[in-house]
This record gives sequence, C-alpha cells and structure tokens, in this order.
Amino acid sequence: MSRTTVVLLMAGMGLLAFGSSMLTWIHAEAATPLGPQPVAVGGAEAVPVVPSAALAIVVAGLAMGLSGKVVRYLAPAAAVLAAVVGLVGVIGVLRDPNPAARSAAAEVGGVREISGMAELTAWPWVAAALLVLTGLVAAVLPLLAGTWAPAARKYERTPASAGKRADHPPSPQSDWDALSSGQDPTVDDDGDPEPPAEAPAAER
Repeated sequence: MSRTTVVLLMAGMGLLAFGSSMLTWIHAEAATPLGPQPVAVGGAEAVPVVPSAALAIVVAGLAMGLSGKVVRYLAPAAAVLAAVVGLVGVIGVLRDPNPAARSAAAEVGGVREISGMAELTAWPWVAAALLVLTGLVAAVLPLLAGTWAPAARKYERTPASAGKRADHPPSPQSDWDALSSGQDPTVDDDGDPEPPAEAPAAER
C-alpha cells in the first residue's frame, strides 16, 4: 500500500466518521407540560468525543504523508488511540441511548424526562464500524511504513548539480535556474557563501 493511498484512506475514514457524528443518532419524545415533544439528538451532542477523535485521525493520516520516519510510527499509534476513545463513547450510546435523550429533553422541556424509550438511528452503528476499521488499518500501518521511500527533499542539491556548477562558472541564467529549483546560488558545495565574482578590468 503506497503512502498516498494510506493518507487518503486514513483521512477519508476520519472525515466519514466526523460526518456521521453530525447526523441524528437518537429519536425520542420529551415529556413537557404541553405533552410529548419530539427530540432529535445528534452524534456530536450524544458523544462529543467522536468528532474530536475523527479529526485526530485525519491529522494523523496527513502526518504520515508529510513527516519523517519517526512520525510514520507515532501517527498510527495516535490514530489507534483516537479510534478506541471514540469507539468507547459510541458503544456507551449503543448500549443505552436514554441518558443522551434525557439530556436533550431537558433542553426542550426543562425536565430530564422522556416518554417511552429512545430509538437509535443507523448512524451510530456506521460511526462504530468506521472507528473499528480505522483502528485496524492504523494498527498494521507501521508494518507498511518501512517499505516506503523517504520523502523527497526538494531543497537538497544532488551531486550532479554540484558537479555542473564546478564545471561551469555562475551566470545570471544559472543563478535564476538554481533559484527556480529551490537552491541557493550564493552557497558553495561546502555550505559557505561564494565570493563575489571579480568585475572585469576597465578598458583604458
């Protein structure tokens, strides 16, 4: 699995988990003096940790594609931890959605009472499946990271370019080409500033 595929997969699953937390997870009826009132509880309201965990997974996925070797091993561990924390919260709602429904009912009628039992939608199950899948994928990523090529170093000069500068004296065109490729034309191969070129002797 390539680095690009892993980044897209991790970021995609994190965004899907975040999106699922923005949808309705629980339907209930709040008991109010005027009679039962419908209540819809979103995932972020029922389990506030889920959107935070999802964003942490997205960040971990991006870090794997942009950082060095050490971060490629730390980022999957962070993604696994975020997935586990979010999954624990989701499981709590799946086991008993009534506490979250009562909290929402208190905002509607001022009393933490609901009529009947709260009903779950399909979205908490979707979020749970995404978090489980994310944790499993992140757990095996360290085994794949060792086969990835090192990230390209844009500003590192190659021996070929160094030899070319030694064979050809600097000129405005070569300096411009060096700047375009991310190199500093005023620094020599040893990292020291190059002395300014001597001006031609004035004609007498």
